[in-house]
Amino acid sequence: MCEALAETDWHVVLFAPTYTDMPSSGESIRDYYGLQADIEIKLIDWPAITKPDAFWAMACLDAAARAGCRLIFTRHLPSAALAGDRHWPVVYEAHKPAGTGAGRAARGYSFTRAVKALRIAGRLVMGRWRGQRHLPSLGRLVSLVGYRGLVSNADFEARLARPDPRRHLIAITHRLADDIVARYPALSGHISVLADGARRADSNVTRVSLPGRPDCGRVGYCGHLYAGKGMSLIAQLVTRCPTIDFHVVGGEPDDIAAWQARIGPCENLYFHGHVAPQQVPGYLAALDIALLPNQARVATAGDAHGDIGRYTSPLKMFDYMAAGRAIVASDLAVLREVLIDEHNARLCPPDAPEAWAATLVSLIDDPAARRRLGDQARHDLESHYTWAARARALSCVFHRLSA
Repeated sequence: MCEALAETDWHVVLFAPTYTDMPSSGESIRDYYGLQADIEIKLIDWPAITKPDAFWAMACLDAAARAGCRLIFTRHLPSAALAGDRHWPVVYEAHKPAGTGAGRAARGYSFTRAVKALRIAGRLVMGRWRGQRHLPSLGRLVSLVGYRGLVSNADFEARLARPDPRRHLIAITHRLADDIVARYPALSGHISVLADGARRADSNVTRVSLPGRPDCGRVGYCGHLYAGKGMSLIAQLVTRCPTIDFHVVGGEPDDIAAWQARIGPCENLYFHGHVAPQQVPGYLAALDIALLPNQARVATAGDAHGDIGRYTSPLKMFDYMAAGRAIVASDLAVLREVLIDEHNARLCPPDAPEAWAATLVSLIDDPAARRRLGDQARHDLESHYTWAARARALSCVFHRLSA
């Protein structure tokens, strides 16, 4: 998304957190994602401190002010709310509701929040985190108290929901927009729906050489293995479809090991592990069919009990479409906002492995049907869901807010 925005008339400054398992420099981020556009990348340390999201948001906003930024576009809820409180034009992209319980802290800090602030201040001064003094963070703590920043995400969301001509909300699906407006009726008419997207496929993609039987169909899945992403369904399909080779691209080593132990020896299932985003098209080009087996409930990174199943706009869906693969996906309302059965995909109930198996076998035996579905999916992507088209829509919002 940043690259597409940079190819419009906006100068983009990307503020990214530093984690131990993430690219450690701006150049490594460029290499990891294959970025070509002129994007200024600034890494902001993720603080090992209570309420890290809020402290990181304040650090980013301070850096944005120094960089001369005119507008904040973010999916990081504390950054969006605090930027609005600091009178920035803000576009917040929501990927899920924040939860419930908003409003209590907005009426003023309670005694327990005052105690929390004092405890954080004491630890900062004494340097009990990482053996250092954190006087810059102490200053940000003072700012957070002033901006009522030691609150829940639900409170941040409630603040963003107040109509303001210098704020705009983006929801990635219609279901999410409907639920947000049901919670905050004043937002009706002040929220836009923009699905995620993908780049147009490169015609010179080098196909990855996949292991397996040369005379068998190749079915694949690209993405994480969190609960609800569909690995449990794939585990059933590999035994129901012994004449098909299954390829899983993605997943953390511990998750892969757990599934290998659960499934046991299996000659038609291959785990390829995590690959960089720019390598994914090569794997997709080698597949006959791409799977999107989401379940009704889908967990998220770092939150095994979270659920984005009702709202998700999966990036892999758009990558599959860009690659022109025949897609077999779960028949869920949120996916039907983009995918249409027998038009640009085949849809099956997420809890009916027998239907999935029958669909896969029939498509493997029908190359013409696969080609028709894949061509239509690519056409729909290029007509409606490219990052470039999304950037143009966002740019219109940016210009209106920053005028």
